[in-house]
Parts: sequence; C-alpha cells; structure tokens
Amino acid sequence: MSHVNFNVDFGDLSLTKSSDLSKLQTTDEDIVQAVHTVLKTNHGDYRLRPYYGIDFQKWIGSPINITLADTIKREIDARLAEITGIKSKQPEVLYILGKNTITFRITLKGTDSINFSFVKDKGVKVLR
Repeated sequence: MSHVNFNVDFGDLSLTKSSDLSKLQTTDEDIVQAVHTVLKTNHGDYRLRPYYGIDFQKWIGSPINITLADTIKREIDARLAEITGIKSKQPEVLYILGKNTITFRITLKGTDSINFSFVKDKGVKVLR
C-alpha cells in the first residue's frame, strides 16, 4: 500500500499504511520550487496569506532604473525572509539593469540559482 503525503509549507507529512504520521525531509528542489511559487504569486492569491508573493504587476509600466530595481529587490528579500525553509538557504538577490529589463538572480546556499527578468511593459518571466 502506498503512503499519502501532504505538503505543509516545508513541513511535508507522510501517512503510512499503519497510520503513523511523520515529517519528511525538505529537499533543495522543494526550496527552489517554493521560490518559484513566491515569484509567480500575486498578493491576494492565497486567502490565508494575503501578502504572500511578490506582486510584480504593480510595477508594470514603471521606468526601469536603479530605484525600481532596489524596490523590487527589497520586496523579494522581505517575502523570502518570511519562509523558514528559504531563509535557511541564505538567499541573495542580485540584479543587472538593461534598457527595458531588470534581470535578477537569486542564489541559494548549496543549491541552484533562480534567474528571472522583469520587463517594463510585460512583467516577470522566470528563466530558472
């Protein structure tokens, strides 16, 4: 008989056929996926966590400059710091300004980095 697994914000649980409940180990891939979810989520998408996500849409149409890049970086830092599993990987957000794009990289200690772009008139695109 197979197990039933539940994802509980980095507290994955497993229910075995003998009805034992235990916490599963969080993997690096779980953390990378959580960062992707934060980046792709807007405020209000999750009713129980109304400020979860980055809410990139509010910056669409804004001029691309260092002030906007720093503002977005601070928002990303704040949202990632709220999630224990991500915070433990010491995320660092770096960016490069282009004419109509800000390219970001989030590095996570001991695992992958996530690259994405914010395009002035389109919003965000996660590259990996």
